[in-house]
Amino acid sequence: MERTFLRLLAIIGAVAVAGNVAATSPTSPDDELRTILGPSLTAEIEAWDSAFLVSQQDHVAALAKRGDARSLLGAVLVYPRWSRLGPPAGSLPPEVSEWFVRAREAAPDDALLAWLEATNCPVADDVCDRAAALDRLQRIDPDNAAVWRERMRDANDRGDPSRADEHFRQAAQAERYDNYLRPLGKLLVESTDGLAVPAMSDELVTTLEAFTAVTGFPLDPQSILDSQILMLWNQHAAIAAFLPSSNHCLENSQPRGDAARQADCRAVFSKIAKNGGTLLTRNSGVAFMALFTAARPEGQRWRERKRQNQWQQDSYIALAWPTPPAAYFRRVPRIGELAAVEMLLEEAGVPLEPPDDWVPEPLYRGE
Repeated sequence: MERTFLRLLAIIGAVAVAGNVAATSPTSPDDELRTILGPSLTAEIEAWDSAFLVSQQDHVAALAKRGDARSLLGAVLVYPRWSRLGPPAGSLPPEVSEWFVRAREAAPDDALLAWLEATNCPVADDVCDRAAALDRLQRIDPDNAAVWRERMRDANDRGDPSRADEHFRQAAQAERYDNYLRPLGKLLVESTDGLAVPAMSDELVTTLEAFTAVTGFPLDPQSILDSQILMLWNQHAAIAAFLPSSNHCLENSQPRGDAARQADCRAVFSKIAKNGGTLLTRNSGVAFMALFTAARPEGQRWRERKRQNQWQQDSYIALAWPTPPAAYFRRVPRIGELAAVEMLLEEAGVPLEPPDDWVPEPLYRGE
């Protein structure tokens, strides 16, 4: 998994209980945690951390032995990385790359696998072939605007603006926008199903409950696993890559290009606003649409959408600070971030639409 329990607990505990000592002290968060907990509980946490790492390694090895493409890709994605007790940061055992190659050979038409290879290679860079993966994506999912935006980004990276323009037009003509976060979440959940999480002593459970009372961050074994799944999901959700499209459509914060280009920009960003998959992606799509349609008849509708989205985001932040409820960690990879946020608001009795007189802060109004 992305981070071991000890590192997670060290950061949370040091910041919340010791007054942000992790940011101000020359000692490490691990050292600060030892000071807070004392040697006995620290040793127990370290032993738990080691047992959890072994359990994860055994789990992914068993998953890979199944031999089918989805199990192999799942084993690659959930292999424990950057652990103090595992491989050094940025390195993976050779067999993990071999699992990825075998998955690719077994399922050349797997869109999620091709997307990950093209956008955020989960193994060594020399194992992934971005160009070939983009070719496969174009063949597998030609009606997906996200695929064409990645082709556009690749063309820009290669210094081919005319080809980038062509791919952007193809994104505008595509039927939908899908960045594969739903199948990714499903695979992460399936790939951690049955992972044995070591038990904790009563004393350690009591200590962690005290941390949770201060921080709001759930630290029971199941929540730790759920939060690590969410970290993996977020790692791939963060690759929205707006910059190529926004530069294509904006100049000095104003729509650029002729009427045809501006129509393409509206077509692309309206799809992102509808199916962005995350709060950031959706809200960015809506914000761009509000800008692109400022002088058009549909402009008021997009400005209202922007106000509604900002209400939901502000309400979510208020409920989720300093950390969302445990149920939120479980829901995001399973049902998507947008649905999870709506459930969080509804459970708190917060309406999804703002009061008529609610006005966002000037920063969000673009003033």
